[in-house]
Amino acid sequence: MRKLLKVFGVIIVVLGILAVIGAGLGYRYYFDPVDISQRQAKFTISPETTYVTEPVDSLGYVDYEAAVNQRLSKGIKPEENAVVFLLKATGPNPERGNLSDRFYQSLGVPRREKTPDDYINHRLYAEDKRADSKSRDPDFFVDEQPLMSRPWLAKDHPVCVEWLEKNAVALKYADQASRCPKYYFPSIIPQRDTPGHNGLASLMHVLLPILQPTRDLANALICRAMLKLGEGRHDEAWADLLSVHRLSRLTSHSGSFIGNLVGYAIEIKVLQADLVYLEVAKPNANKIRTLLNDLDELPPHAEIAATLNQIERLMFLETLQNVYRHGVDVLDADANNKNEMKRTTRATRTWLNAQDWDVIFTMGNEWFDRYEAAYRIPNRSERATEIADIKTELYFLADASRNITGDKLVASVTGSAASGQSERLAYFVLRMMTPALDKINDSNDRREQKFQNLQVAMALAAYQADHGQYPETLTALQPKYLPTVPLDLFSGEPLIYEPDNKGYLLYSVGENGIDDGGQAKDDNMPCDDLVVRMPLPPVRK
Repeated sequence: MRKLLKVFGVIIVVLGILAVIGAGLGYRYYFDPVDISQRQAKFTISPETTYVTEPVDSLGYVDYEAAVNQRLSKGIKPEENAVVFLLKATGPNPERGNLSDRFYQSLGVPRREKTPDDYINHRLYAEDKRADSKSRDPDFFVDEQPLMSRPWLAKDHPVCVEWLEKNAVALKYADQASRCPKYYFPSIIPQRDTPGHNGLASLMHVLLPILQPTRDLANALICRAMLKLGEGRHDEAWADLLSVHRLSRLTSHSGSFIGNLVGYAIEIKVLQADLVYLEVAKPNANKIRTLLNDLDELPPHAEIAATLNQIERLMFLETLQNVYRHGVDVLDADANNKNEMKRTTRATRTWLNAQDWDVIFTMGNEWFDRYEAAYRIPNRSERATEIADIKTELYFLADASRNITGDKLVASVTGSAASGQSERLAYFVLRMMTPALDKINDSNDRREQKFQNLQVAMALAAYQADHGQYPETLTALQPKYLPTVPLDLFSGEPLIYEPDNKGYLLYSVGENGIDDGGQAKDDNMPCDDLVVRMPLPPVRK
């Protein structure tokens, strides 16, 4: 008996060793880069599944990077592309982005060398000047925001003047960029230019280093406009503010939601500066008509629904394609280092192979179609409700898959192709890839409401210039000063307007839909009214 037990023990040990070796071989088999490169795609290439149908490589995979760039660059010449001029302002590698040769080839211009005229942002310039004990400009050293909020004089802020003069060439290029009719920033996956990468790099890893420098350039233009206002050069100040408006609109055409959000942020900033211009320059009624016409002629912001289909949808579909090719753990893998990839077992690979990938791709597109249709609803309330309903439904359906990856996904089902599991995988990736599709709608509506508030404020200024006082009601502005007075986007009711002997209070109830008595987020965080006060309140330190 004792000998028999020893034999069984040896057998168990040997089987254990073989299991470990087999698992190791299985891991290597499934994650060997050579093997991956030869794995043939077995899903349908069509508008209903992969959405774009070309270019496709020899193994049947869509090259989504190339597809994005083909779509976004179509018909755009370098001389009409705002990005070309922004790079002349910022230098060849904004934000140390290390833009590749492929990037410049796709842009259609040669890489230029760095020059002393390349833009230097406020933070870096302030750090350099702060070390100089003779420099005294506390407002500039702490933050440029106070110098963007009210008119100022050169004698009071000499370091800021030096900064603007240092950036004169860059700001000239920024203005030229703002006058371009097109915007194309190539979506180049940087890891693909790195020898030995693991093949997991995707559109999720694309860098957009031009966006923050664009915000910095916009801030500098607003600072310069406030200096010009302080010196009485009102028309020059307005020209700088218009340049910022145009930059905000162009930036939203980057093809990505983050580009939309940066564009909205830039415009919200300049809208406050417009109110400062209105209060300080005191334009007459005829001049205000010119200003309103300037605003009407601004290029439009990118439609959210269009942006959804330019990069966001393709990023999602490329992720599905990568999961098919590499495994579920690709969602957490490091695209730079193949040695840091998580290991997917043979069971997971078998399970993935058993899924109906045409169903998975089609389902994903159907959900994006629903979001696209929702974004196109004209009415703010109906649009926000529909987007919220879609998100709630998707999260409910994806709840069972929320924390499932790798072997846990396989262990959660019975059989390698259990009913409904293709749908579960689609829900899992959808939930991961659509976290902020409702927030961008709210951001755009806040921007649009503030823009409409400015138009009403200009009409009120024109009325006051003609009559020596503000009107009792906003209806007095139409049709002479405004064709129609816009309603509050967030309530569907008239904007709240309270004139007094000094000026007026004008506001929208904001995203929460509650009248907070004209209290904005700057006043009281739980409140979110979108407010115009004339005269403008003091700037908070």
